[in-house]
Amino acid sequence: MAFEVSSTDSRNFEQSSRLEWLLAGKSGAFACGTVSGASERRLHGWLGERTPEGGRIYLAGFETYATSRGQRIGLSTSHHSGAVHPQGFQTLGPFKVGRICEWIHELGSLKLSKKLVIHDTEIAATVVFKNLGGQPVQLNVRPLVCNREKHVPFRQIESFPDRVEFPENEMLVRFEDRTLAIGHAGAERSPSTGWHYRFQMDEEEAEGAEPLDDLYCPGELNWLLEPGQEAVIVVALDKLPKPVRPQKQALSRRLIDKLKTAASLHCMGPDENPNLVVRHPDGATSTREALVALPGLSGGLDQMEGGRLWLLNLIAGMKDGALPELDPKAAHPHRSSDAGLWMMQTAFRMLNESWDDEFAEAILEAFGQVVKGLSSGTESGLFLDENDGLVCLDKEDDRLTWMNSCWQGWCSVPRHGRPIEVNSLWISALHTAEWICGKIDRDGLKWRLAAEKAESNFRSTFWNERHGGWLDTAGPDDATLRASLLIALACPFSPIKGEAAERALDLIDAHLLTPYGVRSCSPAEFSYEGRLNGPPKDLAAAAHRGAVHSWLWGSYCDAVLRIRGAVPTGMFNGLEEMLTTRGIGGISELRSGDAPHTPHGCVWHAPSVAEALRAVLIVGRPAPAKDTDYGTKQLVTR
Repeated sequence: MAFEVSSTDSRNFEQSSRLEWLLAGKSGAFACGTVSGASERRLHGWLGERTPEGGRIYLAGFETYATSRGQRIGLSTSHHSGAVHPQGFQTLGPFKVGRICEWIHELGSLKLSKKLVIHDTEIAATVVFKNLGGQPVQLNVRPLVCNREKHVPFRQIESFPDRVEFPENEMLVRFEDRTLAIGHAGAERSPSTGWHYRFQMDEEEAEGAEPLDDLYCPGELNWLLEPGQEAVIVVALDKLPKPVRPQKQALSRRLIDKLKTAASLHCMGPDENPNLVVRHPDGATSTREALVALPGLSGGLDQMEGGRLWLLNLIAGMKDGALPELDPKAAHPHRSSDAGLWMMQTAFRMLNESWDDEFAEAILEAFGQVVKGLSSGTESGLFLDENDGLVCLDKEDDRLTWMNSCWQGWCSVPRHGRPIEVNSLWISALHTAEWICGKIDRDGLKWRLAAEKAESNFRSTFWNERHGGWLDTAGPDDATLRASLLIALACPFSPIKGEAAERALDLIDAHLLTPYGVRSCSPAEFSYEGRLNGPPKDLAAAAHRGAVHSWLWGSYCDAVLRIRGAVPTGMFNGLEEMLTTRGIGGISELRSGDAPHTPHGCVWHAPSVAEALRAVLIVGRPAPAKDTDYGTKQLVTR
């Protein structure tokens, strides 16, 4: 399935240079760029590799010209400091992206297609140019090579590359311990090398990074293409594979098909060792985000077995009841305070979708380790208070809950004491353990008693009569209206029920709900930040002081179905727009809290896509009873 951009939008540089596309292979190869062809980020390029640190680009693209009837026409688009040259976007017809990228260039007698395919089994890409017109075309292609990563300038240096070699039908660019191989069968090659300078990247500048890069060209390639003929280029790390032929792709018409196409970008790796990519293209990730995304990706794409295996692999890395962080650069790899509680919500959703005895038993055992860790006190400062049965956080650090934005050690929303969503997750996790015990014929009494103890103290702890609502954190008390309340409402066994739940959901509708997701903080609060712009510190502050979080669609849908029994008509009207306004086939992580809710943050955000897909699938099924008691209901199956 594919998405399409009209020729009118493609030829509008201001629009098409901000509209981004992504291709991702199961091996870790990826390509990313704009419809216009101009690179506006350092992780834009036609061949990159996902690395433990995030991602690295090796081929930025091609500078391409075509000559037809004596007229030389630029097909590529490059944004330089102070100029755009060539201006290939002016020749663009409709653009498609799904499993491949397809451009059509038309001008006068020229009609030429350009297709890009990312390989699944190696770090490689195939590019196919085809003459669709009725006249011969002279094609000139200059590969632009680099070795760059996010926000790190790549400028001309004598040490890059180490050397360039020209075996038959190949160019080999060697640098550090890598080789970029460029295969060009049938081309006339000119080994003229050199640097191209001062490529401007506006998105880098907007994020406070140096906006200019230089790129290295190892030589020129020329083909004379008769009508119907093709020029094929294969680019790969280390060794050239055979080219992959582009396949025809149908357009995604239904919302569910578009969401599944978008979700597939986040799944990679073989079935026996599945993986998911939380954030494209920058690669930064967290265990909590992955756990949020997992049910929607595994259930929505019919990959439940792989999802279970992924979670079991994560559980195998537990230490003292704490799940490992997925970020290899994490200073404290087992510091995630509440990931074990999110794990139980994830496991419930997966088991409720597709029951598996062995998986259920493994989850129950893992939760036992989580409880043991909380009873002893975790590295992060999260501990279980034996007096009231609630979970407390004794460190003032916003990285320890879902409000995980900070800048150089400064935390935008420091939270400690008893966070409301953490304790709702805790109570729900205890009931989930009891529910699992009932399914596998084990005694779940200890889980029920622990849940009842915590639940009996939840209302007296978090209900604030003076403010007429629920506290965000208790001890010290903070009555700020945040999306944490929605997360608490959305838990499968939420302790907020009945009239109190309806009133809480009314508050969320009135102050937090937008057409694109849920605000992190109410505009009525003194700390509210409605815009997402300025230096990185300001962005970090706004991320949880008012920014709209797209992934909360799933939580909102869960809460509405549990409390009201049905979602409002037109709930998902904004999703179509979200899938095509910034990253084609992706949903941005954040939007500004104030209208028009401009998209920001990660362009392809797995939790946002996965939760939207899960929500749409849930709404398409028979609605559950209000305040569903999953312990006595039959298992929901697909």
